Amino acid sequence: MMLWRGCRELKSLRRMPGLLLCEPTELYNILNQATKLSRLTEPNYLCLLDVRSKWEYDESHVITALLVKKKNSEYLLPESVDLECVKYCVVYDNNTSTLEILLKDDDDDSDSNGDGKDLVPRAAIEYGRILTRLTRHPVYILKGGYERFSGTYHFLRTQKIIWMPQELDAFQPYPIEIMPGKVFIGNFSQACDPKIQKDLKIKAHVNVSMDTGPFFAGDADKLLHIRIEDSPEAQILPFLRHMCHFIEVLGLCQEVQKQHVSKSGIGESAAGMGEDYPWRFHHKHHGSALLIFAVAQRRETHRLYRVKLEELTKLQNNCTSSITRQKKRLQELALALKKCKPSLLAEAEGAAQDLENQMKERQGLFFDMEAYLPKKNGLYLSLVLGNVNVTLLSKQAKFAYKDEYEKFKLYLTIILILISFTCRFLLNSRVTDAAFNFLLVWYYCTLTIRESILINNGSRIKGWWVFHHYVSTFLSGVMLTWPDGLMYQKFRNQFLSFSMYQSFVQFLQYYYQSGCLYRLRALGERHTMDLTVEGFQSWMWRGLTFLLPFLFFGHFWQLFNALTLFNLARDPQCKEWQVLMCGFPFLLLFLGNFFTTLRVVHQKFHSQRHGSKKD
Repeated sequence: MMLWRGCRELKSLRRMPGLLLCEPTELYNILNQATKLSRLTEPNYLCLLDVRSKWEYDESHVITALLVKKKNSEYLLPESVDLECVKYCVVYDNNTSTLEILLKDDDDDSDSNGDGKDLVPRAAIEYGRILTRLTRHPVYILKGGYERFSGTYHFLRTQKIIWMPQELDAFQPYPIEIMPGKVFIGNFSQACDPKIQKDLKIKAHVNVSMDTGPFFAGDADKLLHIRIEDSPEAQILPFLRHMCHFIEVLGLCQEVQKQHVSKSGIGESAAGMGEDYPWRFHHKHHGSALLIFAVAQRRETHRLYRVKLEELTKLQNNCTSSITRQKKRLQELALALKKCKPSLLAEAEGAAQDLENQMKERQGLFFDMEAYLPKKNGLYLSLVLGNVNVTLLSKQAKFAYKDEYEKFKLYLTIILILISFTCRFLLNSRVTDAAFNFLLVWYYCTLTIRESILINNGSRIKGWWVFHHYVSTFLSGVMLTWPDGLMYQKFRNQFLSFSMYQSFVQFLQYYYQSGCLYRLRALGERHTMDLTVEGFQSWMWRGLTFLLPFLFFGHFWQLFNALTLFNLARDPQCKEWQVLMCGFPFLLLFLGNFFTTLRVVHQKFHSQRHGSKKD
């Protein structure tokens, strides 16, 4: 009987070698791995999947967990995750505690386990079996499910569904668990965090640093303070016996919890080490071994960093040259295809169209790749900044710079509204007007520089919405040089009123576009580097069409300004060249803004009409 059962177990393991049970401690340590930032920011680090019902998921779930959807009683795969590249894939349901279903023989006609009970697969196991065909690494089933994990680590529950990159950057990991519920190892900041002390129910500290923490000060029974400099010459070996004796006196068998802390990276290095051996520590000396490695590793870590930096530069150069060669071959192929297309047979037209689609996809792929590689600055950036590499290498840095650009536009728009209102209704002075125009010149110059940097980092800003800032810079510069006189006073109030209205419309656009972009990025319909613009684009069609009347009114106001200036230029008393030089930019802004917006609206109407005909 034992031999038959063993054969069936071996047969089951051969069928699904990649399905393993995962203890709650293991998942806790995976969630709290960190280097400089939490490793949850890495897209291919962890895929945590919840196969419970939707109402249970909405009530609470483990942080960063994705709800597994069902269609026609079949589980669907997560669309936003590349399962083949994910290092940890963890699935959980309510309370699965065993992989006993794997012992069932598929060739056996009986559906019973011998005791009169049917072997029905749990939801987590059923979904895990599907994922094992798609992943390179084992698929983990959380032992005890959500009930056991949330009971032990209640502080890692949440109702939040969508996590933005900046929110994952701000996530503060907990100390690594060395012995479940007993020994933790972390860094000095974690040792000073009252929330961590409360959540983990910390009862004692072993402090390996020169600084003193805020907890258990003066209590020799609960604090062992080993003062060691964080330097290559520091020796921790003489203190190991004392540390082990302190832990032994506390009594690990009595459920007393400890936390090993360090000032500058000892705990972090140990946490990083723990990833390769994250959940196999059951002896009280292992935590000390990690501390020894971390203290002596600082100089070696810096040397390794410099080596990796040189390797990174070589890889960047290789990738850049390879992409350049591929783009050149792609252009040659497109040219050859264009020449051959008129003479193609009807049977080959479909293949030619497929080839064109593949070439477009490849161009988009090259664009995404180049966003993370250093590139030569354009003419404008070269003139302003010189030959400085402005490519940001991490997705977090790109997003942070884009977010800072959006905030800059918002704050300056509010300031421009206030200053234009003050100049229009409270102060009538050429000095304040000059200060306002100088602020406009600086604002638009700064926008052009920042937008050029964002384009180098992958932002897809349409050509006109960049070019019209250059026109606005020229216009503001001419207005700044316009001397006080009769012509200036005739146009002054009209210009300030227009500036007030334009800033108000830009504020409305930022407020509503940022919310729309947030939603579309969360749904995966827009690129993370897409920006708010001072016009109308196709992605704004759903939800932002109410802005069109405001935009068209502003465009015709620009035309009105141009006509007013042209009339002033015909006045015999007009002596200033600035009158005509301001009229042409206003006319150009009207033509560009009006026809660009009109083209977007026409394309959307045409696509909707075409789609309705297909339906």
